[in-house]
Amino acid sequence: MNGDLGSVIFSSGLSLLLFLFFFGASVFFHELGHFLAARKRGLVVEKFSVGFPPIVWKKRVNDVDYCIGAIPFGGFVSLPQLAGARVIEGESNAKALPEISWLDKVIVAAAGPAFSMLFAFILGLVLWVTGLPVSERMNTTVIGYISDTIEVGDQKLPSPAREAGLKLGDRIISIDGRAVANFEDITYGVILGGTSSPDGKPSSVFSIERDGQKLDVVVRPILYKQGVDEVRKVGIGPADTVLVGAVQKSSPADAAGLQAGDRIRTWNGEKLWSSSQWLKQQDALPSKEPPAVTLGIERSGKSLSFNVVPRLATVDTAGRKEIFLGVMLSPSLTTSHLPPWTLIGNSLDRSFQTLRALLSPGSNIGLDKMNGPVGIAHVVYYYSQADLRLVIGLILFLNVSLALLNMLPLPVLDGGHITVAILSRLRGKQLPESFMAYTQSVFVVMLLGLMLYVMFNDSRRVLHDVNSAREAPAMLPEPVFEPLPAK
Repeated sequence: MNGDLGSVIFSSGLSLLLFLFFFGASVFFHELGHFLAARKRGLVVEKFSVGFPPIVWKKRVNDVDYCIGAIPFGGFVSLPQLAGARVIEGESNAKALPEISWLDKVIVAAAGPAFSMLFAFILGLVLWVTGLPVSERMNTTVIGYISDTIEVGDQKLPSPAREAGLKLGDRIISIDGRAVANFEDITYGVILGGTSSPDGKPSSVFSIERDGQKLDVVVRPILYKQGVDEVRKVGIGPADTVLVGAVQKSSPADAAGLQAGDRIRTWNGEKLWSSSQWLKQQDALPSKEPPAVTLGIERSGKSLSFNVVPRLATVDTAGRKEIFLGVMLSPSLTTSHLPPWTLIGNSLDRSFQTLRALLSPGSNIGLDKMNGPVGIAHVVYYYSQADLRLVIGLILFLNVSLALLNMLPLPVLDGGHITVAILSRLRGKQLPESFMAYTQSVFVVMLLGLMLYVMFNDSRRVLHDVNSAREAPAMLPEPVFEPLPAK
């Protein structure tokens, strides 16, 4: 693989600072929950560390070592009275500490995920006030585009959506029985689908509304190569307004009289459901002597009609030519002011959906498709270029997901501590220390191995995307039209 991963992810100083700040804040809040609960319950606290060893900074205050570790992807509060803590935190300096109750252990362990949720709630309050930018495309459940084929390797396969009989204007109600509220839900519903047909191939049931009637349509997604991953795809896109953002000077659209702000409603009398459908119609025009196109326009509440004669234009530095009208579309954006409990609820729903997909044998989602610190940093970089509020929304989702994952009843995780405390309570005595040490050690190794595996796949994805972008010819600022033939 070519390229420098560090320069790829952190080519923007702002995105690096945002990543370190929000990731550090997330770890800090989680560990602060453990710390405050331990203090409140009278437990001994030896160390508060943001990041894992080796330690790069340490300061002792009131018998507690406050540390920053060199490995920034986590942290811990050293609680020697909590079963199994020494495996991660090291040997304790305390001697003959009194035993704590099972309830103390449960409260202290649960406080970490609770504070992660609190941090998510605070971020949700920020987004409630500032609003979260949402495109019209992602805020609908109406189908506005259906591809004819999907490229899989060197093959062009029929679009599953078209083969299943889905139509433009269909409103999707649910996928595999799960209600959808926007097109992001639809996209994830397809990708995270865990159902298969009797022959073992991917299958999904779309419940739709068409002409006032509700129908169930069985769609057979295909596995599509997206970067280095294979994901389910059905070949649909959302409906949106075909909005003219700008008209290039001396272009066919300019000559015809189109203006910025025009809403393009029809193409040769056919209703346009989306900007994707517009691009499809434009791409379908013949390169030699393309016919004039009649566009139905809405301008200031009035319906107008324009005849536009498309022309060839050079679009990139490699000299690639395409038929172009000279219309630059603009996305239609709105600002969503959802309350924090709704944002957290949506994040929990998405997290449970992902977890189910990971555990489902019929799903095509595996651990190799999970994002770790590298992938998160890459997304933060792109989000920071667009809008800081998108970064905040991402961190909110991550804190909710981490709170949920930490509550799983597995050794090392907070849910594991809670499970051990409850089991000890039920059996009337502590679990054998040798058993605890062994299971904790095994799961520490498994957790570190999982982190390395996820980071490796993260790196492959990021470098593939960046190298693909570098190899592609640069797009010209504006298409260069071929001159009109002499009259």
